[in-house]
Amino acid sequence: MLKSGIRLRQGSVLLVCGLGSRSLRDAGLSAWLNKMADGVRRLGAVCVGSFLLAEAGLLNGAVEAARRQLERSDRGFKQVASAAGFGNVDVMRGALVRLLGITPRRYREIGVQCREANRRYDTN
Repeated sequence: MLKSGIRLRQGSVLLVCGLGSRSLRDAGLSAWLNKMADGVRRLGAVCVGSFLLAEAGLLNGAVEAARRQLERSDRGFKQVASAAGFGNVDVMRGALVRLLGITPRRYREIGVQCREANRRYDTN
């Protein structure tokens, strides 16, 4: 919600920060970002802004969205990254490696192996 009391329902917020913001720990900013995330279609960041989104706990949703798409679709990595809200495949890859400890390609491979094993089990 904006200070004016207007609640956004669509549009985008892009967080652009300089290098001096890297060590910024601001509970007020994190709270504001979380409020904004509830009311916009897209919340993104450039450069150091992604660290602030992560600190506010807002990147995990993108990782979950990517994880679900990797499990349930055969979309290309570029399409998965875009649909999940990542700026590009490299950002998605970095987030998955950091939070899940696995690359998107390996995550998908493991998912396919599990589905095939489940299919074989179900048919026996």
